[in-house]
Amino acid sequence: MSNARERIEQIQRVLMRGAEFDESLLERDYKFAHRKRIPLAGFAYRPLDARSACIGVVTNDAFSRDVADYRELGAPLLLVESDDAFNLWRVGSENSGDKKIAESMSVDGIRQYFAERPDALRPHRIYEAKTSARIERPAKQLELFSAFVDPELLPAVEQQIAKRLTTTVVSCINDVVSKFGPNEWVIKTVFRLLAGKILRDKQVPNFRSLTLSHVSDVLRRVEQHYGSRDPLTLSPKQLSSLDGVVDEIQSLGDLRNLTTESLGDVYEQALITKEIRKIHGTHKTPSYLVDYVVWQLAKWIEEIPVDELRFFEPGCGHAPFLVSLMRLLRTLDIKTPNLSEFFRERFVGVDNDPFALEIARLSLTLADEPNPDGWHGLAEADMYASDLLEKMAAQSTVLLTNPPYEGRKAEELLYRVLPQLPVGAIFGAVVPATLLFSDKPRAIKLRKWITSSCQLAEVDLFPERIFTFANHECAVLIGRIIDKGKLSTMALQTRIRRVRNDVEARSVFRLDYRFDSTRYISQGTFSEDRNSSLWIAEFQSEIWNFLGQFERLSSIAHVNQGLQHKGTTLPKNAQIISEERFIGSKLGFFTSSGKWDVHNHPQKKYLNISADVIRRKGSGTDCMPQILVNYAPIGQRPWRLKPFVDPVGRPFTSRFLSVRPIGSTDLVFLWALLLSPLANLFANTHLLKRDVTKGIIETFPIPPADEISRNRVCSIASQYIDLASRNARSLINPGGYGESELLRLLTSLDAEVLRLYQLPAKSERFVLEQFRGAQRPGVPIRFTEYYPPSTPDVPLYAYLSKSYQRWLRGGSPELSDADLAAYDTLVGKVESGKLTKREANRLHNLQTEVDGRDYAVMNQIPNQTIESGSDDFDQRLRELSDRTASAVIKRSRNENSARG
Repeated sequence: MSNARERIEQIQRVLMRGAEFDESLLERDYKFAHRKRIPLAGFAYRPLDARSACIGVVTNDAFSRDVADYRELGAPLLLVESDDAFNLWRVGSENSGDKKIAESMSVDGIRQYFAERPDALRPHRIYEAKTSARIERPAKQLELFSAFVDPELLPAVEQQIAKRLTTTVVSCINDVVSKFGPNEWVIKTVFRLLAGKILRDKQVPNFRSLTLSHVSDVLRRVEQHYGSRDPLTLSPKQLSSLDGVVDEIQSLGDLRNLTTESLGDVYEQALITKEIRKIHGTHKTPSYLVDYVVWQLAKWIEEIPVDELRFFEPGCGHAPFLVSLMRLLRTLDIKTPNLSEFFRERFVGVDNDPFALEIARLSLTLADEPNPDGWHGLAEADMYASDLLEKMAAQSTVLLTNPPYEGRKAEELLYRVLPQLPVGAIFGAVVPATLLFSDKPRAIKLRKWITSSCQLAEVDLFPERIFTFANHECAVLIGRIIDKGKLSTMALQTRIRRVRNDVEARSVFRLDYRFDSTRYISQGTFSEDRNSSLWIAEFQSEIWNFLGQFERLSSIAHVNQGLQHKGTTLPKNAQIISEERFIGSKLGFFTSSGKWDVHNHPQKKYLNISADVIRRKGSGTDCMPQILVNYAPIGQRPWRLKPFVDPVGRPFTSRFLSVRPIGSTDLVFLWALLLSPLANLFANTHLLKRDVTKGIIETFPIPPADEISRNRVCSIASQYIDLASRNARSLINPGGYGESELLRLLTSLDAEVLRLYQLPAKSERFVLEQFRGAQRPGVPIRFTEYYPPSTPDVPLYAYLSKSYQRWLRGGSPELSDADLAAYDTLVGKVESGKLTKREANRLHNLQTEVDGRDYAVMNQIPNQTIESGSDDFDQRLRELSDRTASAVIKRSRNENSARG
């Protein structure tokens, strides 16, 4: 027996006795990735793969002692032998994250180290930290996260594995397609060869002795394994063309460590064609989103009696929810003698794509290796063509789905299945975001049923580009069915969360499950809306409730969309847009894209405004003075609007909204309102879809403002437009703007508009904090904040005052005796009603200085700003409502059992 082998045996015993590893989950000479192996690997659960890997042990005779070479194993901990001792490493998602956390330990020292940390260094605890604990980051996991587990390791490893696998499969398919064209047999053959390779490496019975180069034998075994209804018969020429495919698949190395979740990328990127996605609305649910939904249901699943647990995934595709459920159920205390049999008896999935079901069977087989296939609960059927959905739902207690999105199929599925679920059944659904607020009668009826018959625990809103190939905003609904006769939903709490539409926010959620905002509301709040929309605008309590009694933009302006030209029905040879004038055209605006500033306007082109080429004219051909607002959002969050003044009244396309004053309202005043941070924040929080819609913009709250106040805003706005139009000051342009001068004017304009709303200082500060760090679009200068983060809560107009600025520089904020005397005199004239317009402006300026002084005095000690997110009270209230619903459901279940 070699010294290295003795060490491995000793450490194996240590991990079993000191860290409670199961002997069957400790693998010697474990192979993974491309020609890599590790002397000992420890896992928390089956299957043995990158997800369940907890620790690796590297001895002196291993192929490498570099931590980076073992990253793809997926184990967050690595014991690396150095001379006659071991160092314990925390494996990061990249080299910079690798950290030595203990060194020079003997075998007995390893035993002691693990024994002293029972709340951290146990397989199930390490697995939790890699997976479900990433959602809430509970206090019990803090030691794990800070010392032992990099939460970004698993996502990084799975992404790396999936990328390599997908690249190889796509390359194989393209190689054969180049010889035979895009035939269906090509995709199926490559997939089945890959399946054979995976099943062999995973040591699935009947595949252990498989020789991949015997293509016909591989195809036969795979087809028999899944009971394929379309076995392939290939010609000698076709078979010989696959030699290169076999070599490429072999080059992937040992795939035993491959996670089932990584197969989803292959399914979507290599095996779903563009045509299939378009016709069926097929889109792969990202594994991190699947896990988020499933992990949220863990507590409720444990409350359902084991003999009542039945799981249904309609539109299952490659069965991502069932796979994630299988992993979750292994971690729960499910009292059943044979989990593998339990899975096969209780898992039901339906899809109309037989090839997707092959992938589903492979996925489930790998997630339950080394057990055989036998997934008879997966059925091929058109679930919309009969009452199949209703029948399956009536027998299910756990429903998880990401249904097709085309043709409102997601709405139809929920409409048909949710009312059929029994009391106590739970559901998690990934749906189009439009379902939350659609004004279609059936959507409204569905939402009203959900809010009255379900405990809707969570509504999450996600931006576009969550799905690789589908450009949808989506939402997650998590809830359970209640007996509405025994529990009022008004008492229940719903958590509402949102991930913003930018690359960083999507990445943060994918890696760390962090949302941009989290709120808790009474479920009954949804019923207060006429259409029972399942979304409440962010900052409702902080901002919008305060402005709820204000007039809306529609009271002072008409809002409409521009013209839409005909598509396929255009007259033959009709010209629509051109750089040059043509018959029937007029110079106007066709797109808001491109680099242009709000004091100016986007590029103009000649638009055909003849009636025979226009499908819908809107207000695009009326040619009246107007403010035009971009229809597609522009800029970094939460900046969404780039309004500009069009005093001429040019034609414009549907890529703009026109805002036209009613009565004497000045165009520039409307421009200033729509340019303001409050208007941008309103659009950002109220618009769930990408586009800036008429229905939302016309509901923007308008402050009460008399003629003097409006003229004051217009004066500053006109000064800004005039100065910005001169371009930057330089040697050849001495009359241009200085950056600080233009910044001061723009900030003063925003301050004057916000002042009209009279928000509390804390609320106004909250509004402005939302824009910190985001470059303002449409301005020719750097604009990323209104004031430093350390600034106390103070209205922007007071912050800009001379008195407050003196205080910031260390001086006195006090006003002169002459100013104070003038202030008192003018206040007296207000009370007597004898104030002239000129005096009103003088008083306005003095009031600014007085308020600046007062805030300076009050803000000697900075206050805390408002922060979005949940607080402990909200969380406790939600937990209380959850316990109440659980108790009512349990009583209903007991009563039904007694009657039965």
